[in-house]
Order: sequence, then C-alpha cells, then structure tokens
Amino acid sequence: MKKFLLIAVLIFMSAGAARAENVTVELVSDHVDITTGFNGTTLGLFGVRANKGDIAVIVKGPLRTMSVRRKESVIGAWINRSFETFKAVPSYYNYALSRPIQDLAPLETLMEHGIGPENLRFNKPDTTDEQRIAFRDALLRNKKMQGLYPAEPGAIKFIGPNFFRADFYIPANVPVGEYEIQTLYFSGGVLRDSKTSTVRVAQVGGSARINQFAHGNSFVYGVMCVLLAVFAGWFSNRVRRG
Repeated sequence: MKKFLLIAVLIFMSAGAARAENVTVELVSDHVDITTGFNGTTLGLFGVRANKGDIAVIVKGPLRTMSVRRKESVIGAWINRSFETFKAVPSYYNYALSRPIQDLAPLETLMEHGIGPENLRFNKPDTTDEQRIAFRDALLRNKKMQGLYPAEPGAIKFIGPNFFRADFYIPANVPVGEYEIQTLYFSGGVLRDSKTSTVRVAQVGGSARINQFAHGNSFVYGVMCVLLAVFAGWFSNRVRRG
C-alpha cells in the first residue's frame, strides 16, 4: 500500500518537481532488515526526471579493504606467491541505466563517477599496469560469482514520460552497513544533476542476537558449533543404523 501511495504522490508532484530540479527520487524503504530466515529482497526507488535526460542509478555497499591472492605452482604444490590489496572497494555494487552505457556519457565521465563495475577505480598501492589489471579483474570476477556485483546493468523502467523506477536485488549474503544510492541525471552526455540517498542494511531479531553473541564470545561460539556438528553427525549415524 505504501508503494502505491508513493507512486500517486510522485505522479501528482512530477510536473512541478521536474521544473524545479533535473531529478527527484524517493526510496520505497530506507532500511533492509536481515532476519534469521532472510533469503534476499528487492530495493526499490522511484523518481521523476526533467525533460528527456538520461538516468543512472548506482547502489554501493560499505567500503572495504580487500586482498586478491594468486596461486602459483612451486615444486608441485600450489601456494599463494603474490597478492594485491585494494582499498575503498564497495562490498556490494549494482547499477541501472536508462540507455546503453556506451551511449550514456564519455568514458572519462563513467570512470569519474564509477558507473559500471569495470569503471570502478579502487585506491591501491603502486604496481605495474599488467598486475593492476589482472588482480582487479580477478576481484571483479570473485564479486560477480558471489552475486554481489552484477554481470549486466539493470534497466530504468519508465512508468510515464518522465516518471521512472529502478529495482535492485539484495542477496542473502549481502554485508550489513549503510548503503549509498546515487541517482545521476545526464543530458547530452554531461552530468547535470545528482541525488544521494542512504539505506541501512542490518541484522534484526534472532539473527542479530546470534551475530552479537558470536562476535562477543567467539571462543564459546566456536566450541558450541563444533559440539553441535559432532552431535549432528552422531545422531544421523544412529538413525541410519536404526
């Protein structure tokens, strides 16, 4: 019901909003609650654009420092021989566009605003160009395999000439923290306006209590997990034997 009321209000205000600003946006919800049975959800955004400009919406999770390691064969054994550490890496990244990325803006603009995973520029130590590209590509592949980065951009869906929406899937393994949603308005390949919103992703209920206990009592939690695994193995063995 809240979603339909929001749509109605935005449609009613679209004409005035479009004249006052290049783009106006509103989130369906400003929080995502992760419960014990959480298996993913959808984050929705509605907006109104001025005229016929192009829209890009980017969702970024909390920034993290991440290392990528490369294994090499040494005397028949595979070991980690080299690695690269990247700083300011979005733990989650997704985006949606109103037109193909190559037609949205020049490459320099795409890189400046991090539109598309391939245009993200992480803060990293000095290294050769080949090493930087190889490790960065490996990091992006890992994120895509985990479902935390998209293989392709989502589509901005226009409900009317200027009224649009964008939806982003939030997977079950999403990191908690504050997420930033950037809505960028382009005209003629030039950024004319931008809006930033935030969403809080947090564990609640039993999931939050388990997480707090695990972090505050790591040794006890580890022992409990081992005992539970031993009991589960013993019990399943007894059941099979009858």
